[in-house]
Amino acid sequence: MKKTVLIAGAGGFLGSALTRYLDRESSWKVVGLYRRQRKGFPKGVVCDLKAARKLKAVFADLRPDIIFNLTGGRITDSHRLYIDNIEATQSLFEAAGAVSGYNPRIIIPGTAAEYGRVTPPGKAVNENDPARPLSHYGFVKLMQTQLSLFYAGRGMDVCVARMFNICGFGTPEHLALGRFAAQVVRIENKRQPPQLLTGPLNGRRDFLDIDDVCRALVMIAKKGKSGRVYNVCSSRACTIRDALNRMLASARVRGITVREQKNCGQESFDIRGSFARLKKDTGWAPRVPLDKSLAGTLAYYRR
Repeated sequence: MKKTVLIAGAGGFLGSALTRYLDRESSWKVVGLYRRQRKGFPKGVVCDLKAARKLKAVFADLRPDIIFNLTGGRITDSHRLYIDNIEATQSLFEAAGAVSGYNPRIIIPGTAAEYGRVTPPGKAVNENDPARPLSHYGFVKLMQTQLSLFYAGRGMDVCVARMFNICGFGTPEHLALGRFAAQVVRIENKRQPPQLLTGPLNGRRDFLDIDDVCRALVMIAKKGKSGRVYNVCSSRACTIRDALNRMLASARVRGITVREQKNCGQESFDIRGSFARLKKDTGWAPRVPLDKSLAGTLAYYRR
């Protein structure tokens, strides 16, 4: 019998990618959960995670075996950031726990921003290293992780997928590589002068293809241990400058100059993760090389 998978936030970058990934697997029945139905989205259930009573009814009706909560994420408004990541997640746990005889596996999205600045520099950070976030976003996501582990301690089946820098097909413009790709394509189409604007480029990041991320989420859902945090990363350090240069090498026009805005308020720091725990528990390891991810990012904007 097929397992039912509910993806909250199925219309977002990660949610839509996971939906497509799971649709390729015949062993899953995938249902999207949307805050509001939009044109072009697959049919699914419309329900705000904070509407606890309605959400409980959805869980009681569908009784999904696995719930991916891929809502929230990066939001500039700090109050909404808290509501969409903390209050919505708590509402999800309470609604699932209120259904009699029901204890689904719940996957919560974490982020490398929870770690903050890693010492010593260049260390591959693991899940036992201290989390000292530098941004409001990282702080709120760390609160979400701690909330998730609290409910796991109360008997709920919860795993946290702490994802690093995602790239590849569908990467949105609020992420650096998506912003670069969008500008490259605008330049190719003569809708922008051949100058690309960026923030600081010296930081080193751990980039991972969206397809590898989706596969990791599925492996955590299948084999992850409840109450554990899993780094989802490549364990490769690449400067943002190098990633940009590699993308520019694939541009269809030459002579694009880069204008780096070093004093734009963005912090430049290094982060690289270890996926040893994820590999040990599930057998997962990254497969997609960075150049293929960069090509996929460009292809998305050219489309």
